[in-house]
Amino acid sequence: MPKPYGISLFCDDVRHELGGKISYMGIYGTDMNIKGPKPAVLPQFTIAVHMYIPIKMAVGKLRVVVLQELGETTREMIALDGDLEPEGVDLQDDDHFFIANFHLNAVPLQIEDDCVLKVRGYVGDEQEEVRMGSFRINFEEPASAA
Repeated sequence: MPKPYGISLFCDDVRHELGGKISYMGIYGTDMNIKGPKPAVLPQFTIAVHMYIPIKMAVGKLRVVVLQELGETTREMIALDGDLEPEGVDLQDDDHFFIANFHLNAVPLQIEDDCVLKVRGYVGDEQEEVRMGSFRINFEEPASAA
């Protein structure tokens, strides 16, 4: 049976356009380097999560969390809990996926120090972990004027 999987886009904003389009503004790569002193405040930060769950697994609980690893400490920044109850589908289907999309906003986002944000999903009554991306935030000292 296929496994659930997902991806996350880390960006400044997500906009819902006319005609059903979604636009991602200011998409980051694998990390962000902040030039300046600690802490820093990002006025807006969004994580667009796209999760694909095999139909056979699309029943029971769904949990999506954003964890912040700061040194030896891990804290839950954002948590979303719900129930998977797809209607009108054959739960024995091996070929199709239930698609769950979330836009998680942190407005504002205060960053105390270098850290890693990790997006995790937990699917079904067994709460199988789905790793959906990570994002490193680093502080850099600004270059001194010579």
